[in-house]
Amino acid sequence: MSSLHIFDMDGTLVDNDCDVSWKVFLVDVGIAPRTDLELAQKYYEDYDAGVLDFEEFLHFQLREFVGKTEAEMAELCQRHFDTVVRPKCRPGAFDAVRNAQKTGAVTTILSSTNTMISEPVRAHFGIDRTHGTTLEVDAAGRFTGNIVGPYALGKNKVAIMQDLAAGLGITPAGVCAYGDSNNDIPLLSAVGSAFVVAPSPGLRAEAAKHHWPILNW
Repeated sequence: MSSLHIFDMDGTLVDNDCDVSWKVFLVDVGIAPRTDLELAQKYYEDYDAGVLDFEEFLHFQLREFVGKTEAEMAELCQRHFDTVVRPKCRPGAFDAVRNAQKTGAVTTILSSTNTMISEPVRAHFGIDRTHGTTLEVDAAGRFTGNIVGPYALGKNKVAIMQDLAAGLGITPAGVCAYGDSNNDIPLLSAVGSAFVVAPSPGLRAEAAKHHWPILNW
């Protein structure tokens, strides 16, 4: 039986919002139109305010995946990581991951950002697994623009965590989670140990209420 350490990605492991920077990257390399920049910022503000229309957002965010193979998009996702995300990885996050693994804990990223974009982050940190928003692939091995399973945000993260814990033969009390935003409050409230990283004002207030440690990575 092993414990489970769950790391949010954007704002927690990395000082970056990868959904926004992904669109900026696609604009910079000439794949997405420049008008997407304003829309990406709007969706980020909706996410931060807890009012995101995730179906509308996913249609926008996954447009460039449609019809492409996993290999094609993995190459682009790696370029996005190397040029944009790698310099923004939080140094203290490496220590937290290593310390968890030294205890025998299973480590995973759990992010609303799709798993294709989060995979290079997982590999860079040496985290065991990545879970979150999973993209659908058709019989020909090409992305459809749809997702499989829930959009990994808010309460949906709690359900994913419960499934992961059950698979390890532990209860949520044996889970440790790290997050940075108001959207992480449901998950942080549902686990045995919660830590907040460079928190938003709302999460900072919640952390004070629950005596959750605040980390500055």
